[in-house]
Amino acid sequence: MAELTFKTNIRRDKWPRWMKKLHGYMTRVTQNRELEPTRDEYLRLKVIIEGCIENLKNEGHTRRALIHVWLGEDDNRMSLIVMRSNLVVISYFIE
Repeated sequence: MAELTFKTNIRRDKWPRWMKKLHGYMTRVTQNRELEPTRDEYLRLKVIIEGCIENLKNEGHTRRALIHVWLGEDDNRMSLIVMRSNLVVISYFIE
């Protein structure tokens, strides 16, 4: 069974509020679910992340920041990359 893993350069105690809420939401959404590392699964998760970020913007947690979600592929592995102000904040992988 594959699970959603992440990689970030920011220490967990220094995460901004929106990042904590996004990661908590992604953990709950994928908790009891089998994930397959397919393009369709990554696109589904991308839509979920974009929806969560939109809700966080409406609640005022992102402080007018530009946050983008990209689908990346390198070394035959896909990932979801969350960027804020042109910096990679967190990357999600299905492993």
